[in-house]
Amino acid sequence: MSGTLHFTSAMVRSGTDAVITPDKHGYRPMLVGALNAHNTKGDFYVYDEAVKLFMPGSALMDRIDAGSLTGEWGHPVYDPTRPVSEFIERLYRIDKDRECVYFKSLTIDKDHWKDNPAMEKGAVAIFAELKPFGPLKECLKDALEDPAQNVSFSIRSLSKVRETPSGDINLLKMVRTFDAVEMGGIPSSSKFSSLRPTTEGMIDDLYDMHIPREIIRQAAEAVLSSSVTLESDRNDMLEVAKIYELVTATSDISNPVWDI
Repeated sequence: MSGTLHFTSAMVRSGTDAVITPDKHGYRPMLVGALNAHNTKGDFYVYDEAVKLFMPGSALMDRIDAGSLTGEWGHPVYDPTRPVSEFIERLYRIDKDRECVYFKSLTIDKDHWKDNPAMEKGAVAIFAELKPFGPLKECLKDALEDPAQNVSFSIRSLSKVRETPSGDINLLKMVRTFDAVEMGGIPSSSKFSSLRPTTEGMIDDLYDMHIPREIIRQAAEAVLSSSVTLESDRNDMLEVAKIYELVTATSDISNPVWDI
């Protein structure tokens, strides 16, 4: 097993029109991610590894079923003056003061780019039905309704990286949510870019952090041993600890058995 873990945030150009018309309940269909596709750095996001995260029974889809999957305006910000373990814990927590979007559904579409020569063969689109929600909903609403303003969505996830001769392969291990991103670090990363067939669906990295395994363990131990942490957050961290084989597969939040 690799000695490091990887957090990546991949941004896709979102939208199929300068203004996406909502349905009668306020929901808009939007492209929020892609699999079996390379980002601009050449890293590849594997569909076969990630598809189970979007299947019934996964933590992500349980939130969809419970009507509780929300995202923030912007990603959690890493503060290099603070312990990395705090940032890892923050990845699993939705800041209620920064909520801007509610996701009604998530759909994997293997045919969306089938006839698009700009996308590599086999690329898979991730679509969401979403609407503005929360204290910062007006930020998202304005961006969605203004044909002159950019809007994108970015997956908040943990992955393992496997190095291959043809480039790094990203194996998604956890998807927490999708956050709204006002503007990417690359000029072409915009809603308008998605309107042009030559660029639609390309992925750009916003973050690229390699996190030592021991730091992940420190964060997991802190959350699972806390008496004030929400049970849902403890369940999330237990899931991560199992993914990275930090605890035994039969562990529960009341009795995590650490793999020494």
